This record gives sequence, C-alpha cells and structure tokens, in this order.
Amino acid sequence: MAMAMANRIDFPEARADIVVMDYQLTGQPTAAQAAKLARQRYPVVPIVVLSGVYDLPSEVVPYAHAFVRKGEPAKLVDPLAQCSAKPALQPDNAA
Repeated sequence: MAMAMANRIDFPEARADIVVMDYQLTGQPTAAQAAKLARQRYPVVPIVVLSGVYDLPSEVVPYAHAFVRKGEPAKLVDPLAQCSAKPALQPDNAA
C-alpha cells in the first residue's frame, strides 16, 4: 500500500498488480499527480480510478486503465479480474 503525504507518495518496494485510487484526494498530491507518480513507478500496471463524478476527469485520462463510479461496485470486478490474470510486476526501479 502506498502512502500519500504532503506533496509526495511513498511507494512500497513490493511488486504491484494494480493501482486503485480515489480521484477526490484531499490536499497534495492531486489525483492527476498521484496517477502520474504511480505510472512512473509501475509503468505497465493498470491504474483504476474511483470517483463520485460521472466521467473520468481529463487530467487523469493519460494514466488510467479504467474508471469506476462510486456506487457502481459491480463495475470494479472486470478491471480487477483482468489484472488478476496477469503476473505481478516489479517497480520500474527495482533490480
């Protein structure tokens, strides 16, 4: 689990299969910044964005693999199922 703190995100050294994040983050980094950092850390790992808004916000589009509106949990199953069939990937900077 990554921890977001004052203008930075501490990613674990562990492998990641998927990144699931909320669009409505409080403070810094913004959701777009967090998604960009996640993409840099795990270049090929799918990013699923959750939000109460109706459409995927444009600033997150370049990073998101899927978008699920809160209140529609059944729609989260497909992206998670697709990702579970793939092997876990090491962070981009892992040896």
